[in-house]
Amino acid sequence: MNKNSICAIITTFNRKNKLIECIQSIINQTYKPDCLLIIDNFSTDGTEKLISEIENEIRKSIKLIYKRLSENTGGAGGFHYGIKEAYEQGFEFFWVMDDDGKPDKNCLEKLIQYKDKADIIGPLVLNPDNVEELTFGIGKNFSFQNLKRILKQPKQSYKTVKEIKQDNPEGIVYNSANLFNGILISRKVVEKISLPMKELFIWGDETEYLFRALKNNIKVITVIDALFYHPKRKEEEITKLFGKYVIFEKVSKLQKYCYFRNMAYIGKKYSLPFFIRHFFKYTLFYIFNIRFSDFLFFLSSTIDGFLERWGKEKRYLKS
Repeated sequence: MNKNSICAIITTFNRKNKLIECIQSIINQTYKPDCLLIIDNFSTDGTEKLISEIENEIRKSIKLIYKRLSENTGGAGGFHYGIKEAYEQGFEFFWVMDDDGKPDKNCLEKLIQYKDKADIIGPLVLNPDNVEELTFGIGKNFSFQNLKRILKQPKQSYKTVKEIKQDNPEGIVYNSANLFNGILISRKVVEKISLPMKELFIWGDETEYLFRALKNNIKVITVIDALFYHPKRKEEEITKLFGKYVIFEKVSKLQKYCYFRNMAYIGKKYSLPFFIRHFFKYTLFYIFNIRFSDFLFFLSSTIDGFLERWGKEKRYLKS
């Protein structure tokens, strides 16, 4: 395997139409990866049949590996097994994404230029419905040491392309990236801090891996002119406490459980101030709104995270 070999990794679950678009965007790259690895999280929508029908066409453009897991392991499990497979195959870089994201045609070309300057290299993730808006935001002046300041002030992040370009004229944001959204990860990262935590299932695996990387002094950057498109969370799923603090409210019980549990685990492991702010935010929200049953669910999920009780999310999976 050559020293710049790249494996593009897509984790997919029951979004075969989105998957096709993502595959096509990888094939159309101006700098093509050496291999495309698809991790199918036991989809039930005909994804396996679809891939069998189009695999020969895909292989005309790129080497293809299709792995269908025996159960749904969530995004975290998909990224874990995908990076593990690519690592064992000997690739030097892993270009990782979900099936509902799409890289711009020169995204990988822009990212690989920084391979000697950082080991986790992220694109700017934009809202496809408003390309001047960042889908998830990018942390300002972020570092592992700065996590202790979260109690003193709200987490600050860039929200628009204009703002991030104005503050970072060299075109790079340091110590922050939207992991697993078109992120380019060096083999050195896996050698140093191992794989993403499959136990987290969804919602929080990207935060944990970022914190783990920064704690271990791994260089993380976002390249502003490398573009990746991912849908923004629907506004109706979000509520704000005091008009300021984001509360994930109208989401599934599975998503809530994993988010509450995973944030507790991450806070315990990396930053108690990070967790305390999160805990009091949701506690105030549920108490002020007289939502005691929801508060008890939040509390039990949080305890599971602190005690590292994994696997309970399966009770909320749709059969």
